[in-house]
Amino acid sequence: MTLVINMYDFSQDCLDIIFANLLVAVFLKDFMKSQVLLGCLVLGTGLLTSFPSATAQPAPLFQPLINDIRNELPKGWSIRLPSYFPTYPTKLYPYIQSDSKGFRVNFAIKPNCSAPNCTIGGLAMLKSDGKKFPPKGDNLTPINLSNGIRGYYFTLGSGRDKARYVYWEQDKDKFGIGGIAEVVSQKELIDIANSMANEPPITSTP
Repeated sequence: MTLVINMYDFSQDCLDIIFANLLVAVFLKDFMKSQVLLGCLVLGTGLLTSFPSATAQPAPLFQPLINDIRNELPKGWSIRLPSYFPTYPTKLYPYIQSDSKGFRVNFAIKPNCSAPNCTIGGLAMLKSDGKKFPPKGDNLTPINLSNGIRGYYFTLGSGRDKARYVYWEQDKDKFGIGGIAEVVSQKELIDIANSMANEPPITSTP
C-alpha cells in the first residue's frame, strides 16, 4: 500500500501559549504519514483494553521505561504515570525528555525517533516557575480529578492542528498531559489524567 504524506504544522504562537513548553507534540510538523495511519489511531480509541481504576501499576506502555525514568529524574523530582491508557492498533513508542522546565514522557509513532514529526502527545511534570496557572488556552474548563484535585481542560489550534490538554497541580507540582485531538477524545484524556492523579509518584533513584 502506498502511503500518502500529509504535512501539518502548528504556528510559533501556539508554542508560546503552552505553559513551560510541556510537550514537543504541539509542533506537529509531519505528524501523520498517511490517512490510513490516522484512521487506525482514531478507530483504536474505541478498542480500549484497560479502564480507569483505583491505584494500580502504570499501564503496560510505560513499564519498559520505569527504571530509566527513576535513573533520569533529577534529585527531588517526581512524575506520575497513568494506569489507564487507550490501546491503539498502531504501536506507540514512549520516550523521555528532560530539561530545567520539567520531565516529559512523549509518545512517538516510530521507534527510536524523538523528533516532532514522530510525536503525537505526551505527559509531563513541570517545575514551578511562578507563571500564572492555569495556562491560557481555548475552551478552558475546570474539571474535578481524583483525590479532590482541581484540573483544567483546554485546547489549542483548530482542525487537524487541534490538540487537547489537561493540567493540574498536585503536591506542589504541576502535571499535564496532551495529545492530538483526532487521536484522543476529551473523555479519554481526562480519564488518563484521573489515573495519573490517582497513582503514587515515581521518584528519582537515591
